[in-house]
Amino acid sequence: MKLFRSKLQYKNYEPGEFSDEKERSTDEIFLLIRDFPWAEQCHLVAIGLTAPSVTIEREDGSFLKISHSYYGKFSIYWLQSSGPCLKKVVPYLGDAIKEVSEFCSDTLSENSFEQEHGFHLQRHFYTKDFTNHVSKGALFPIVIYSIFPFLMMVPLGIIAFNWQTLSISGNKFSILLLIAYIGATTVTIYLGIMAWRLFHNHYSYSLGQFIEISRGKDEFTFGTDNEYQVYLKSQIKLVKAYSNTQSRNPWGHIKHYEINFLDGTQLNISSLLLKNAILGDAPIEWVSKFYPRIG
Repeated sequence: MKLFRSKLQYKNYEPGEFSDEKERSTDEIFLLIRDFPWAEQCHLVAIGLTAPSVTIEREDGSFLKISHSYYGKFSIYWLQSSGPCLKKVVPYLGDAIKEVSEFCSDTLSENSFEQEHGFHLQRHFYTKDFTNHVSKGALFPIVIYSIFPFLMMVPLGIIAFNWQTLSISGNKFSILLLIAYIGATTVTIYLGIMAWRLFHNHYSYSLGQFIEISRGKDEFTFGTDNEYQVYLKSQIKLVKAYSNTQSRNPWGHIKHYEINFLDGTQLNISSLLLKNAILGDAPIEWVSKFYPRIG
């Protein structure tokens, strides 16, 4: 019996986020489509490629996705292995199952399909790896944030040392400008060093850790390659997000998340690994902290 990889997508899922992915027979796929909670999942949900759906993949790398459409109809998206993404709308679920049957038997015709336009359409069909690690690439923004203030001081330094051009009233103006430049440079160097130390603190703390988390699923995994554990967003009691909220702060985007669970468990995760937007409905308390070190 020929098997096909199939998977489910529920509302609030991200592109590439799927559940219950496994090999199934055609009869099992038909049952999966019939039993999918279409009415519950599709209520007040936008029409599109990333929406509640059932996706089937053939060995040749082509996909067929059944999703909801307007007025209780169903959209059929066909991503060909070496061609465009096609779409058609059918009025009934039985019609969608018929399309799936023809897809699995490789007899599906392009007639009545229209080309679906958009960018990076493949990402709505392929399963994405939501595992995040901190790599050496994370140091790139650290270097940029540390060096950029110095680069901003170069033009002012050129002006300050151009004694002849700015001798408007003797050399007093140039001397005052030079003093201001030295003071500003000192502050910039101090802030650059502080930013580097904080970035390095978060980078060193997070090195070797990983988190596998997506927007739609309740469970997420956090730890190291040797020791990790599965947690539930629904069991989070409170998230404290420590960050410097002052404007024009060179490390304002670095945050320390303290995640407290109902059973007393506590996790400390850097924003180098975690974005607060994917913590679901967990309550977040923003705590202003000048220098939010971690560990």
